[in-house]
Amino acid sequence: SLESVLANVDQISGKKKQGQKFVGFALEEQLDESKAKSKLKNKNLDAVFLNRIDAMGADQNAGVALAAGGVRRAFKRMDKADIAEKFWEWIVTLN
Repeated sequence: SLESVLANVDQISGKKKQGQKFVGFALEEQLDESKAKSKLKNKNLDAVFLNRIDAMGADQNAGVALAAGGVRRAFKRMDKADIAEKFWEWIVTLN
Protein backbone atom coordinates (compact mmCIF):
# COMPACT_ATOMS: atom_id res chain seq x y z
CA SER A 1 0.00 0.00 0.00
CA LEU A 2 1.03 3.61 -0.44
CA GLU A 3 1.03 4.12 3.33
CA SER A 4 3.47 1.22 3.71
CA VAL A 5 5.79 2.65 1.07
CA LEU A 6 5.75 6.09 2.67
CA ALA A 7 6.40 4.67 6.12
CA ASN A 8 9.33 2.57 4.85
CA VAL A 9 10.88 4.88 2.26
CA ASP A 10 14.15 4.75 4.21
CA GLN A 11 14.42 1.02 3.47
CA ILE A 12 13.55 1.48 -0.20
CA SER A 13 15.90 4.42 -0.72
CA GLY A 14 18.80 2.31 0.52
CA LYS A 15 18.31 0.08 -2.54
CA LYS A 16 18.17 2.76 -5.19
CA LYS A 17 19.70 2.22 -8.60
CA GLN A 18 22.47 4.30 -10.13
CA GLY A 19 21.16 7.69 -11.19
CA GLN A 20 17.98 7.32 -9.17
CA LYS A 21 17.06 10.05 -6.70
CA PHE A 22 14.74 9.83 -3.72
CA VAL A 23 12.91 13.01 -2.81
CA GLY A 24 10.66 13.73 0.13
CA PHE A 25 8.43 16.50 1.30
CA ALA A 26 8.16 18.08 4.73
CA LEU A 27 4.91 19.89 5.45
CA GLU A 28 5.26 21.95 8.64
CA GLU A 29 3.50 24.76 10.50
CA GLN A 30 6.69 26.81 10.20
CA LEU A 31 9.65 26.49 7.85
CA ASP A 32 11.65 24.54 10.43
CA GLU A 33 14.69 23.34 8.51
CA SER A 34 15.87 21.15 11.40
CA LYS A 35 12.84 18.86 10.97
CA ALA A 36 13.38 18.69 7.22
CA LYS A 37 17.08 17.90 7.73
CA SER A 38 16.11 15.07 10.08
CA LYS A 39 13.76 13.66 7.48
CA LEU A 40 16.48 13.97 4.82
CA LYS A 41 18.89 11.95 6.94
CA ASN A 42 16.50 9.46 8.60
CA LYS A 43 14.72 8.57 5.36
CA ASN A 44 18.00 8.41 3.38
CA LEU A 45 16.69 10.95 0.85
CA ASP A 46 18.65 12.87 -1.75
CA ALA A 47 16.51 15.97 -1.27
CA VAL A 48 13.53 17.22 0.66
CA PHE A 49 11.17 20.11 -0.08
CA LEU A 50 10.01 21.97 3.00
CA ASN A 51 6.87 24.03 2.85
CA ARG A 52 4.20 25.32 5.18
CA ILE A 53 0.95 23.52 5.83
CA ASP A 54 -1.01 26.54 4.58
CA ALA A 55 0.15 25.58 1.07
CA MET A 56 -2.47 22.82 1.07
CA GLY A 57 -5.28 23.85 -1.27
CA ALA A 58 -3.53 27.07 -2.31
CA ASP A 59 -2.70 27.99 -5.90
CA GLN A 60 0.79 29.16 -4.98
CA ASN A 61 3.56 27.85 -2.81
CA ALA A 62 6.99 28.79 -1.48
CA GLY A 63 9.53 26.73 0.38
CA VAL A 64 13.06 25.53 0.89
CA ALA A 65 14.76 22.59 -0.78
CA LEU A 66 17.50 20.80 1.12
CA ALA A 67 19.93 18.16 -0.07
CA ALA A 68 22.72 16.11 1.41
CA GLY A 69 25.92 17.99 2.14
CA GLY A 70 24.10 21.13 3.23
CA VAL A 71 22.92 22.15 -0.23
CA ARG A 72 19.99 24.54 0.12
CA ARG A 73 17.76 26.51 -2.23
CA ALA A 74 14.91 28.82 -1.30
CA PHE A 75 11.94 29.08 -3.64
CA LYS A 76 9.93 32.30 -3.61
CA ARG A 77 6.13 32.23 -3.79
CA MET A 78 4.91 31.25 -7.23
CA ASP A 79 2.31 29.05 -8.90
CA LYS A 80 2.60 25.44 -7.79
CA ALA A 81 3.25 24.19 -11.34
CA ASP A 82 6.15 26.64 -11.66
CA ILE A 83 7.66 25.72 -8.30
CA ALA A 84 7.38 22.02 -9.14
CA GLU A 85 9.22 22.59 -12.43
CA LYS A 86 11.99 24.61 -10.74
CA PHE A 87 12.31 22.05 -7.95
CA TRP A 88 12.64 19.26 -10.52
CA GLU A 89 15.30 21.21 -12.42
CA TRP A 90 17.19 21.68 -9.13
CA ILE A 91 16.96 17.97 -8.28
CA VAL A 92 18.45 17.01 -11.64
CA THR A 93 21.55 19.12 -10.88
CA LEU A 94 22.28 17.24 -7.63
CA ASN A 95 25.17 14.79 -7.64
